[in-house]
Amino acid sequence: MPDQLQPLEAEVNELRQTLEAQSARLDEVLRAYSRLQQDKDDFRRRAEREKERVLEIERGNVGLALLEAVDQLDLTLQTIPSQTACRDCQGVRHGVQLIREGLMRSVEQAGIARLQAVGTPFDPQRHEGVELVSVDDPALDGQVVAETRAGYQQGDRVLRPARVSVGKLSSHQAERTVSRERKN
Repeated sequence: MPDQLQPLEAEVNELRQTLEAQSARLDEVLRAYSRLQQDKDDFRRRAEREKERVLEIERGNVGLALLEAVDQLDLTLQTIPSQTACRDCQGVRHGVQLIREGLMRSVEQAGIARLQAVGTPFDPQRHEGVELVSVDDPALDGQVVAETRAGYQQGDRVLRPARVSVGKLSSHQAERTVSRERKN
């Protein structure tokens, strides 16, 4: 009987080796599948982030177009006197104001906010300097003292820098400040 078992043992060993090889191959395929699934998930997350980034940029572009329209409406409002006997003029002015307010609500809903400019230090990333204004107060030197066009940002991204006038210490005041500092 032991002679009859030898071929069976050889066959069992062969089947065991085949099973181990197939098991190793299955483990390899499962690891590859797991990596593929992880890559697919990573790609989906990257694609979602990119989609959100593109949407945010497009919202900003639409917001800029709306802001240009608001600027035009502001110019229109400047040409229509606020106190006039002309009833039609008052009606037109009121209508333009309502349109402007509606556009500004749309701008705000897109996550666009007005930059605070006046009273802050001049920052070329947020401000477009259009004029230097002579100031006597040393605290106003390098500060934004007036705004000629509002600037806007969306999150941390500046969509449109504010056009501003920047304070510059007048030369005679600068000399007095320097001489005062030297005395101290």
